[in-house]
Amino acid sequence: MGMREMHISYQIRVQCHLDNMLTNWFAPLVVANLPNGEATLTGPLRDQAELYGILFKLYNLNFTLIAVQQMPTLAADDACPLAP
Repeated sequence: MGMREMHISYQIRVQCHLDNMLTNWFAPLVVANLPNGEATLTGPLRDQAELYGILFKLYNLNFTLIAVQQMPTLAADDACPLAP
């Protein structure tokens, strides 16, 4: 058996919507503009350094950070529990 790779997903919530250009800039995170005027960026990040880089981009663009939450994830080997 090989080493199990953990994928850590985060959800970042900010005040204001992101336009299409910014949505592409934050790929592979999935951006959802919510009806309440907030936006969420959700997806896997390699490590906390990459998370910090995303937060720094948002800061430089003057977005107000509302929340950062680590999302529950599975190890790659646990993703398909019924696989042989």
